[in-house]
Amino acid sequence: MIDYQYQQINGRAKGSDKFICKDPDNELVVRAQAGDRDAFERLVLQHQESISRVIFRITKNREDAEDEVQETFLRAYRGLGEFRGNSKFTSWLTRIAVNRALICLRKRRHLNHAVEREGDSLNHDIPEWRPNPEQCYSQRESKNCI
Repeated sequence: MIDYQYQQINGRAKGSDKFICKDPDNELVVRAQAGDRDAFERLVLQHQESISRVIFRITKNREDAEDEVQETFLRAYRGLGEFRGNSKFTSWLTRIAVNRALICLRKRRHLNHAVEREGDSLNHDIPEWRPNPEQCYSQRESKNCI
């Protein structure tokens, strides 16, 4: 019954259709697509740890991984209506997570290159504002002579 409801929600139900992909998350996905926030929360709780591991393996940074886990589930929630069940929910969610982790790496790489470029120009362009020790000594000597 749940498989047929899932197909109805996704516009794929026909009288004799069989569900293409057997998914243990199917019931929760159907309920979440129908607007049940508790069902989506259960999906998050079930998959949060594995999604976190996937993202951490790619980013190698715990803070980035935590941010991207949140972004993954946010994107999944917003895109849940587009999930058609041609694959398991876990596969779909993992693909979102991998994409988020790769985007994070690209941003980090771009930021690191920008900082390196700015760092080089900063070292060469900004003169020292304090007088050097020789200038300090000369100023003291000239005051003492007057």
